[in-house]
Amino acid sequence: MAVHNTGCGFAQNCAFAKGGASYAIGSSDVIISDSTISPIHAGGSGGAIYDDATYQLLISGSSFSDNTASSGSGGTIYCATSSGGGPGGAFTLK
Repeated sequence: MAVHNTGCGFAQNCAFAKGGASYAIGSSDVIISDSTISPIHAGGSGGAIYDDATYQLLISGSSFSDNTASSGSGGTIYCATSSGGGPGGAFTLK
């Protein structure tokens, strides 16, 4: 399954654990384009986006600001490569 977010505004989101705006795991594509993502907070890694071994994470024409992660890594974006069982695909930021 693919997830496409185009022209979206993610604002004032908060996640107790990972990925305040998006948490993707396993065999899917995540495409975010022409979106605004701020301010977002996660209690764990990936303040705005947590990506765990998806086929493709593609972000284009989007803006990020004031995103935080309380513990772990990736105040804005965290990309793992294999722990979710997926193929450990590509991350592209345009």
